[in-house]
Amino acid sequence: MQTNLQTLITACKLSGDVILETVPPSPTPPYTTLEALYYPVIAALAASDNIPEMDIYARFGSAWNSTFMNGSTTLHPNDQGYWVLGAGPTRSYST
Repeated sequence: MQTNLQTLITACKLSGDVILETVPPSPTPPYTTLEALYYPVIAALAASDNIPEMDIYARFGSAWNSTFMNGSTTLHPNDQGYWVLGAGPTRSYST
């Protein structure tokens, strides 16, 4: 997983800027288990590649949170969720 993500980051940096972001927490398995595998990898790559990371998972409370998510689909943020997203990257790295 980390190698594949690094390949994508390297390719994207050739043509522009890169921001990594996590996804909003899901409410059900298997996604709740699978998503957690990506978060430390994304944080490590953001730090090692000196690029910003937007940790949506942490901003939404590290668990599915109906306060921020559209109840009818459970997959997309609601208006309040988009306000949280609009705050920008949680970590910024500069060269």
